[in-house]
Amino acid sequence: MDSYGVRSRLKVLSSVAFLAACSLVPAQYTASILVPATLDNGLARGVRDVNIAGTGWTGTTNHAIYWFNGAPTDLNPTGFSFSAANGVSDAFQVGGGHGSVTGNNDHALLWSGSAASVIDLNPTGFTTSWAYAVDGGSQVGTGKGSPTSQKTHALLWSGSPSSAVDLNPTGYDESEALAVSGSSQVGDAHSLSFGNVHAMLWNGTSGSALDLNPSGFTESWASGVSGSSQVGYGDGSGTDQNFHALLWTGSAASAVDLNPSGFDESRAYAAADGYQVGAGLASDGNQHALLWTGSAASALDLQSALTGLTFRGNSVTITSSYATGVDSFGNVVGYGLDANLNEYALLWSAPVPEPGAFAVLGIGILALFGKARRR
Repeated sequence: MDSYGVRSRLKVLSSVAFLAACSLVPAQYTASILVPATLDNGLARGVRDVNIAGTGWTGTTNHAIYWFNGAPTDLNPTGFSFSAANGVSDAFQVGGGHGSVTGNNDHALLWSGSAASVIDLNPTGFTTSWAYAVDGGSQVGTGKGSPTSQKTHALLWSGSPSSAVDLNPTGYDESEALAVSGSSQVGDAHSLSFGNVHAMLWNGTSGSALDLNPSGFTESWASGVSGSSQVGYGDGSGTDQNFHALLWTGSAASAVDLNPSGFDESRAYAAADGYQVGAGLASDGNQHALLWTGSAASALDLQSALTGLTFRGNSVTITSSYATGVDSFGNVVGYGLDANLNEYALLWSAPVPEPGAFAVLGIGILALFGKARRR
């Protein structure tokens, strides 16, 4: 088969698979509360193939938690009185913490599944640092110290404190990197010269920084990235100064407003393989977790799945919810609050296709392969 034929068939498979995934979105998600080991409350921040990173706490005790195949592991390292996990990849988890071993300063942390595996990513000369996301061998976050004149700068690591790269763009006073996918990093930066925060996209260096702030927006933030897509939120004259969730594909001009009909405001926090997640202010006055597949009209209100939940034998009614992570299968994580503002880590499990859906998918593949062959 010639290279054109191979490319055609790969595009066919990719298109059919994506359409099949999109067709699942309107179906009912199943929600559950994640129990954070021996701790009481918690929240989930990131998910990769149903492996989840988050935090659990009891009173003043706050520990990073990693759920592997549903089983929680306490990641809090020896010598740390506080820790939190924010991101997860196939093999790693990232976040931060502090304790006696850090002089009670926050340090970015990297784990590989256990508390004992921890690597302190805080670079030499930095007083504090924090890690927010991981993909492959790359981690992103923030740090400040003498090398940054005590200003917060976006940082990129590749597994060690000495590998830290300062991403702060020229002309900007402070910045933060919040997500990473392959060679791309996203976050935000602001300059005292114009006073507003702008969403930023990097490709490994400070000089690669691209300002994503769309025309008509006063300020913006980028908080998630997947391949060539970036998500976040912003406000300006076109949004009546309310926050609207945004989706970009590599430029300010590419911005798509994801704010759904009936929601006064919204924010997008994460993305994966055609999915975007976040939260919006619904007509009932509460925040509702949201899932999109590329447009405002595609928004799915995940709050509707939060019924019949229990936590350690007790019924729980979630009044507000936030989606903070999504994986390539459409599984969503986040957290919810009850009327007493107790927080609960949440998992929305993606619907499993009915057998008939696979039959339709197979027919579609065969039909499109036939077209590709005829061409």
